[in-house]
Amino acid sequence: MTETTPKTIIVEVGGNGGVFQHSLAVADVLAESGVDVEFLGASDAEAVPSYAQFTPVFDWHRGKRLRGLRVIAGFVFHTIPSVARRKGTVWFQGSFRPELVLLAFIVFRALNRRVVFSPHNLFIRHGGWVQARALRACLRLASRVIVYNSADETELRSRSIPVLRLPLIQWAPEPSPSAVAKWRKHVREHDTRVLSIGQIRSDKNIPILIRACEMSRISLLIAGEGAGGAEVEAKEAATRSSARVIVMDEYLSMSDLVALLAVVRLVALPYSLSSQSGVAALAHRYGARTLGYAVGGLVDQVDVKIGSLEPEDWSRALSNELDRRQLEGALEPVRQSEDREAYLDALGSLHE
Repeated sequence: MTETTPKTIIVEVGGNGGVFQHSLAVADVLAESGVDVEFLGASDAEAVPSYAQFTPVFDWHRGKRLRGLRVIAGFVFHTIPSVARRKGTVWFQGSFRPELVLLAFIVFRALNRRVVFSPHNLFIRHGGWVQARALRACLRLASRVIVYNSADETELRSRSIPVLRLPLIQWAPEPSPSAVAKWRKHVREHDTRVLSIGQIRSDKNIPILIRACEMSRISLLIAGEGAGGAEVEAKEAATRSSARVIVMDEYLSMSDLVALLAVVRLVALPYSLSSQSGVAALAHRYGARTLGYAVGGLVDQVDVKIGSLEPEDWSRALSNELDRRQLEGALEPVRQSEDREAYLDALGSLHE
């Protein structure tokens, strides 16, 4: 990179999950290639970049009294000033709380800072009209919006919003031998054939997947942290089902997640609402196949597109995939050189 290339400041305050893992991958791709990049993130982030500088600027105050107020105050009075003091292009990843992100963007633009925004979703999963309007305002205020699928790109172009589409890359560490051994043992004992991994939410339609597995006599592992009571619904559906279904209501460490993908290597994504899936992106890195409902960005991502959410259609698709499936995936992530080059080629448009 040339000495005139401005510094890239990546901001992601979640600290875990798909948006964080994407941000980590981007920071390291840029830094490894000689770009001046700093990652500003959460104090309890699940990992730190291998090449980029990491600085904690946000705290979730987990387990503390008045946590919500502490989080808001911390973002307004510590995170925003910490970002504002640094020179360079701000690349904000994820929508966090859109009303707070909007405040940050107003401050940054008032300081004549260039703001690149990767919302990861163009819809509001949690919140109401205030959050929806704040997200729309963030999209308008951003110097450029980065998306990862053709549906979002088309939508933003129709609104005359400056947009750039990039491939979705994810942090993909090599699975630890102990994690691989643990999940191989689990798969043998429970004859696990299909995975549903990641946060358990109602829009992921887990009961439909359970019914499809029951119809095909396929064993299923559902693993992820519950949200909004969807984990209760999943457990109840699993209890009623004659299929062998295990529901693990817990956040999977990255080591466990990638080991599962490498060992089981068939992932079902019957989502009714999606921009893109970090799990699908990771699955491909470890040689796993993906099946998904043809909605949003999943149309670009999944190997097998299913045109309905009917259990019968999913049962047929799962059976067909198991007939052609290899026994095991890659225990090392595939290096995606073309995707890395896309980010380096995009640097100019991020800073202009």
